[in-house]
Amino acid sequence: MYSEIDIANAVEAGVLSPEAANAFRNHVAEARSAPAVDEEHFRLLTGFNDIFVSIAAALILVAVAWIGFYIGSKSIGMDSFEGPRQIGISVAIAGAAVAGTSWVLAEYFTRQRRMALPSILLLLGFTGGVFAPKIAPTSANTPWLAEQFNLTTEMQHRQLAGTISIITGVVTAAAAWLHWRRFMVPITVAVGAMALVAVAVGAIMAFIPGAQDAAAVTTPVMIEIVPAS
Repeated sequence: MYSEIDIANAVEAGVLSPEAANAFRNHVAEARSAPAVDEEHFRLLTGFNDIFVSIAAALILVAVAWIGFYIGSKSIGMDSFEGPRQIGISVAIAGAAVAGTSWVLAEYFTRQRRMALPSILLLLGFTGGVFAPKIAPTSANTPWLAEQFNLTTEMQHRQLAGTISIITGVVTAAAAWLHWRRFMVPITVAVGAMALVAVAVGAIMAFIPGAQDAAAVTTPVMIEIVPAS
């Protein structure tokens, strides 16, 4: 590593010309300022404006969710009878409202302003809003669905739950892909991957006989091995 003193001494000794020394200095400065090939520039916060927008967006999504749940409960008459189906439908309406609102807000704060923290919040709001309308009504009505399809054994109930998880995960992953194509938020791929992992785990636990029993047997063994290591 050559210091500035070494370069100045080389110029005084006639080893380097002043032009060559300046060219060397410029070359080193450009090399140090150039980013690496795999270096990714990502800033979660660009200022206090990101925090204020994120807080405002969170309040808007919470308010929209409450309004959607209230409208859903009133439209299906949940005041007179509050059951699993009524709650599931109300949650589905609230989730759909949150997903739509998140997408609309992302059109400005993500696509135009490119604000990182609000974009992540709106992504989670959108995917969560897509997830809720699929999982809430079906999960709340699993006993009713089992009765309609005449599912009596434990394996059949597990297959029903696995099918619900697979459909929900696939729809959520597809929604994350659409969001990625539109807004290119960095963590969208991770959200979609989590949805696909949930699909795989649900399919294994539901459709592979003995998978749940094997997990129950191996978990205590792993707990005993980890402290010993």
